[in-house]
Amino acid sequence: KKSKGKIVNISSIAGIFGSPLRTLYSASKFAIAGFSKALRPEVKLFGIDVIMIYPGYIRTNISLNASVGKA
Repeated sequence: KKSKGKIVNISSIAGIFGSPLRTLYSASKFAIAGFSKALRPEVKLFGIDVIMIYPGYIRTNISLNASVGKA
């Protein structure tokens, strides 16, 4: 019996274009993209697709605090 399904990973636009002053955040999002690209051919044999979603910038207190160095 062949399995099938989807794995959906959510990254960020920062995983495509690095973001100044958010180096670690950008690196983590690039890592998710790399992981997904490497995983895709491994699970394809089982009928599983790997999908990446790259949402754009969303203004939140976290992103505002990151730009001024607050924890």
